[in-house]
Amino acid sequence: MTGSYAMGERAGRFFDNTMGAHTYSRPILEVGIHKAFSQVSFDLETFQARGGEYDWRVGSQPASR
Repeated sequence: MTGSYAMGERAGRFFDNTMGAHTYSRPILEVGIHKAFSQVSFDLETFQARGGEYDWRVGSQPASR
């Protein structure tokens, strides 16, 4: 499961723990989302293998007023 989560923290950075300690990207608002995400480790195949994709539309209903 290591490297199969896209993690962000409240300072606006992505982070990972693939090396046994947290590694942080530059702030998203400073360098953009694509560059920031490229600065951390993420394994798409492991993400998909663990069933990480979720269809948020399933069972969702519009908010009632």
